[in-house]
Order: sequence, then C-alpha cells, then structure tokens
Amino acid sequence: MAPGKNICLTVDDGPTRFTREIVAFLKDRNIPAIMFFTGENIYKNYEVACNAIKNGFIIGNHSYSHKRFSSIPIETAIDDIIKCENAIEDIYGNTKIERRSKLFRFPFGDKGYKWTRLNVLFKNLKSKYRILQNALNEMKFEKLPISNLQSNFYYNRLLYDIDLFWTFDSNDWQLRKNKNFTTNDLDNHLQKLHTRPNNEILLMHDRNDTPESFFYVIDKLIGEDFNFYMPGEGN
Repeated sequence: MAPGKNICLTVDDGPTRFTREIVAFLKDRNIPAIMFFTGENIYKNYEVACNAIKNGFIIGNHSYSHKRFSSIPIETAIDDIIKCENAIEDIYGNTKIERRSKLFRFPFGDKGYKWTRLNVLFKNLKSKYRILQNALNEMKFEKLPISNLQSNFYYNRLLYDIDLFWTFDSNDWQLRKNKNFTTNDLDNHLQKLHTRPNNEILLMHDRNDTPESFFYVIDKLIGEDFNFYMPGEGN
C-alpha cells in the first residue's frame, strides 16, 4: 500500500437493485470491500449477490431481517443470524468460490443492548450481549485482523468484539433521509477523516434508492489520497 491513511470499506444492507452498479464502480477503481448482506435481500436479489462474490467482494452476515437485536428475544436474534448464514453459504456454494472470511455485523450496530455511553462502558454486565458474543464465537465468526485503529476508549469498547463495528460513519444515508443535510454538510463531515491519525473502518450503505451519494463519497476520498485496503490480504 502507498503511504497515508488506510480505509477498510464496509457496505451494509444489500444486495439491492443498485448493487451491480456499486460492484462495477468499486471494481473499476480496484477498491476491495466487505459487503454485509441481509438474508432477506439475498433471496430477493440472488443473482446480484452471486455477482458480488464473482467480482471478488467478501460477503458478511448482517442478519436475516435487519431488526434491532435489543428489541427481539435472544432466540429470535440467534435464529436470524443462522438464517442469514444459510443464505450466504447458499450463494457461495452456487458460485463455487471459497469463502475467504466469515464476518458478522449487527444491524444498526445493535449488539443486544441500547446504544448509550453507559451501556457501552458496562456491556459485559449485559447478559444478552454475552450470549450473542458467545453464539458468534460458537458459529466460528472471525475477527478482522485490523490494527492501528483510533484509540478512543469508548470506541475501543465497540471495536474489539467478534462482530465488526466501524470507526467512521460516512453519513451517506443522511443525503437520502434528511432534506436539510446537503452535499456541503457531507463534505464537512468527511473532512474529519483528515484530523484522525489512525486507520478507519468506513461505514457506507447499499439501499434501494440512488447510489449517487455512495459514488460521490468514494471518489472524493480517492481524490484526497486515501488508500482503500483489505486487512489480512495483500493490497
């Protein structure tokens, strides 16, 4: 990799009708990514999901139905992970391509408890959190071998579980959902990346609406000399 700040790109909530465009866009720019798919969307867009694998992208488990795990029974949550895992194994089997990594991300980053600073600091006291982490371990999900992340104590409590959290939310979704959030607001938000000394796990989204904000963010970061890489693999 070239010297400079490194970004591991993660893309949540696909596959959608725009995933082929996103895959082609990233492939054209030689950008690796982890795509966290939901099981429901895999079966709605089966060939699209297979196409992402064939183009070299890693597919991670983002649950089957994308519910907040703090709001559903623990048995339902674990079943949701298993159902999505079955869907992912199905598409890897269909493509006859070996699965390189077995990764999981909770929907909304909801690890089984409501996301407050106090809950994060004392997460080990939460029985649902412990049960879910144990379940991920028993299902042999892997921790991504990524180093030199930000040293913020609060974020460290979120980052070093078995599930893959993020260090920086791109806010790409704000352009879709918040009419008062402008491209200028997005630029100002992305500028924060220049003030942070360490590597990043970047959160972006693949939704059933225009992918223009996705393309805008990636090209902006390329133009500002950020490096996109995949931890644990030659880049």
